[in-house]
Amino acid sequence: MRTKFVRDLSVDEYELYRRHAAIIRKFSKDHELFRLVVRAFEAYERFMKNAVEAVRSNAELNQEALVDYSFEPGALILEFLNTSRIFVDHFRLKIIRAFGECSAELTSHVDLLGSEFDKYFSYRLLYKLRNYTTHCGLPLLHFQLKRVPGEHASLIVTMEPGELLDSFDGWGKIVRGDLESHKNDLYVLPLLRENVGSIHYIFHSLYGELYRDEVLDSLDLRIFGVGLPRNGLCNCGGRARCPRASSDFGVCGCSRDEMPH
Repeated sequence: MRTKFVRDLSVDEYELYRRHAAIIRKFSKDHELFRLVVRAFEAYERFMKNAVEAVRSNAELNQEALVDYSFEPGALILEFLNTSRIFVDHFRLKIIRAFGECSAELTSHVDLLGSEFDKYFSYRLLYKLRNYTTHCGLPLLHFQLKRVPGEHASLIVTMEPGELLDSFDGWGKIVRGDLESHKNDLYVLPLLRENVGSIHYIFHSLYGELYRDEVLDSLDLRIFGVGLPRNGLCNCGGRARCPRASSDFGVCGCSRDEMPH
């Protein structure tokens, strides 16, 4: 790739470039944390798909052979919970450093997290499950295997509400009530999938309210004679980086209905 020399930058232009580059770097680091959560979910989903294919195609596998598959799902769930915790803690501290502990910005962010907690059982449960793993290790996972060799198969990972209640007393009144009301096992994959939607919504809302204009302004390089980049953040005019097009999405103007559930 050749670099075409146009002209020297003035001191003011160089300082402007450095300022905008720093803003973009900060956004990139924040976005990487979000991508880690998405990647952890995708790793779990990919493992389950591969495991189902192995179960379907291998005539020797049976329910007892599932012991070979019992470790990896738990490890991947723990990775998802850890990256989610890092994501939430990072942005809370980011807002406190920038605006202060008594700021309206922090109050708004706490309200946003509280709204997700109130609306979605998946968010409430996995929020508490992060604390569970700190004190109790991984929850006991159950595996349901159904298959017709060479034709079709299903492998479902679940958690039993009663076992969760018996092994941990830190669920809190709301989540304890949720678990007590669930008579059937909890399916892990739908819980993780919905929680990724909440994490995306939190990231999108945070940048939409506090940082979006700043980052979009820094990405607009027309001050140096370069057009607005087509990748990265967007106003969703072309839907180039929206959730429906890719899981590796950034800040956009999508409505909640268009986010992954």
